[in-house]
Amino acid sequence: MKKLIYIFSATAVVLLMACSAITVKEKVNNEKLVFDLTNKLSSNLHYNKQDLNDEFSKRVFDGFLENIDPNKRFLVQEDVDKLSAFKFKIDDELKANELTLFSVYADLISKRETESEKLVLKLIAQPVDLTIKDSVELDADKIKFVSTKKELKARWSKYIQSRVINEIYFEQKNQEENDTLPQKTLIVLEEEAREKVGERLKDWFKRLSQLERGDRFAVYVNSILQIYGPHTSYFPPKDKEDFDISMSGKLEGIGATLTVKDGYIKVSKIIAGSASWKQGDLKAGDLITAVAQGDSTPVGVVNMRLDKAVRFIRGPKGTEVRLTVKKVDGSTIVIPIIRDVVVIEETYAKSLLLNQKGDSTNYGYIHLGSFYAEFGKRNGKRCSVDVLNEINSLKSSKVEGIILDLRNNGGGSLSDAVDMVGYFIKAGPVVQVDGVGQAPESYTDRDPDQQFTKPLVVMVNNFSASASEIFAAAIQDYNRGVVVGSNSFGKGTVQRFFSLNDVAQQFQVKNDANDIGAVKQTIAKFFRINGGATQLKGVSPDVKLPDSYDFIEIGEKEYDFALNWTSIPPAAYEKYIASYDIDNLNKNTQGRLDTSKYFQSVVNNAKMVKEVQGFTLIPLNFEEYKRYKKARKAKSDSAEVKEVTIVDMTVELNKYDLFKAQTDTILQTRLKKFKENTSKDHYIRESLRVLSEMVKD
Repeated sequence: MKKLIYIFSATAVVLLMACSAITVKEKVNNEKLVFDLTNKLSSNLHYNKQDLNDEFSKRVFDGFLENIDPNKRFLVQEDVDKLSAFKFKIDDELKANELTLFSVYADLISKRETESEKLVLKLIAQPVDLTIKDSVELDADKIKFVSTKKELKARWSKYIQSRVINEIYFEQKNQEENDTLPQKTLIVLEEEAREKVGERLKDWFKRLSQLERGDRFAVYVNSILQIYGPHTSYFPPKDKEDFDISMSGKLEGIGATLTVKDGYIKVSKIIAGSASWKQGDLKAGDLITAVAQGDSTPVGVVNMRLDKAVRFIRGPKGTEVRLTVKKVDGSTIVIPIIRDVVVIEETYAKSLLLNQKGDSTNYGYIHLGSFYAEFGKRNGKRCSVDVLNEINSLKSSKVEGIILDLRNNGGGSLSDAVDMVGYFIKAGPVVQVDGVGQAPESYTDRDPDQQFTKPLVVMVNNFSASASEIFAAAIQDYNRGVVVGSNSFGKGTVQRFFSLNDVAQQFQVKNDANDIGAVKQTIAKFFRINGGATQLKGVSPDVKLPDSYDFIEIGEKEYDFALNWTSIPPAAYEKYIASYDIDNLNKNTQGRLDTSKYFQSVVNNAKMVKEVQGFTLIPLNFEEYKRYKKARKAKSDSAEVKEVTIVDMTVELNKYDLFKAQTDTILQTRLKKFKENTSKDHYIRESLRVLSEMVKD
């Protein structure tokens, strides 16, 4: 079961937002306001409307219980019974705008987390019995809530032991493989392992203790919203800000990756070309102890939640932030940094030239990590514009075909996906959208020209979703290109963000709050132009390549409340007449796969992934655990994906990047890595073979 959990991040790229003090009364009023508005919004405007009744309430409660204690290590059955008094009342609380269940839950879970921390710290101080004949079940769906505190203690004890013997196993293995290391006794290894595990658990409980009422409120609200669909959720203001960053592919800040270590904000990485990189004083390993805006009074950030601390550091381009930093040599300095735009390069479109050994034909390769767009920004960054630039750059090198790589692309901007399809077709519909309370309508190609007329291969995998599926499905339905890879994710719904401040105004609800967040809500389902949905089914490739996830269930269909697959009448469109034959492409590809050491190892790996998925009962006896780990490793090693060097494909930079990189050393480094990774990718190599056959047919 996929769980909807409010994640308290341990790592983040540096960000900033001023924090304001809010009274408890104001918080409660804001909670009731958010609770009321999310209910009004979903009840009136959601694509998958729900009847607020006892069955709805039960489904919410079951999901909520799983979300608040997914591993069943905090609550006992008595607590579950106490919360269960509300199992059939959540619908009534929604109608009355009451938050009684939330208040009971917030107080209860906080108390149980504190009790569990004390219990765990006592347990970790005691040696574990390495000879015990017992096991631990790590799949929470296979266990029940315990009945007594004694049973809860035993559950924690087993969990701790599983972590300790795992540490001992790897340290002992390391000793055996390295004669230069001091050979420690099992007693010493056990003590050191408990210390390591204890430090991690202390850090984890510390982060739990920093969760605020608002964090728990988000869990509760999202437990309700998930019933409408897995992509409907409430975003507090800070989370909405982070989502916008992920969609734009850039942020304004200092350009460092931060983690928490022993209460300190630790710099783990400086992003090349960022403001911190240019200033030069901030280094990986530095500890940030205070943050000041320009010459204002510094704010201490030791023992502060990471997401709060980074929001003091983020800020508009051109403004100054002063960091008080403890260096690795123990000295303390103040580092002034002028914030700048930090580009998350991995998401942006980029291209290369590909050639095959013995073939003088040029082929193009474009990688697109997401369908990014800076919504609401005039002349903002858009993936469709960037992809067109890459197409034009490749055309200048006279490529005879293009591979567009959408693997692991989770989607993004629907309008950009439509525009991109338009580059490859003359005219016509791209996708059909069935919205709330309206007849399905077609989104059509707005480009009067066909920017690229030659053969096209679209690469997809299990994690290509949403806008990626719109693009791949349209290319497939038009017979305009060949989709290569594995079945896509199956997300065929459209979401939109609603500012709750705007919702309050629309429903004429009094709102004195500055910003109460937003709701991402499903407003439509999209359909292929052939009438079928990509929802649940995804896009099936024309030419299938083996994947390590082939034998396990993965994708949208794994979500508990995913919307059903449906169909509508097809749109009017005209297919292209292809010069290539799909059956021949498949036959030739399969012939190569049958003799490919690399892809045969992928198949074996996929079978192993399926087999080990059911191994969730772990022995706690150390000798048995060693045998278990060795057997697992032997199986893993035997099914490991082989490293096979590709010797018959050349990869080169396009002319535009070659020119830009002459004076940009950071770009040179990024392009070198991109080129090296591409040259080792067997999926790209096989896609190139398919493309070359399409060109030569």
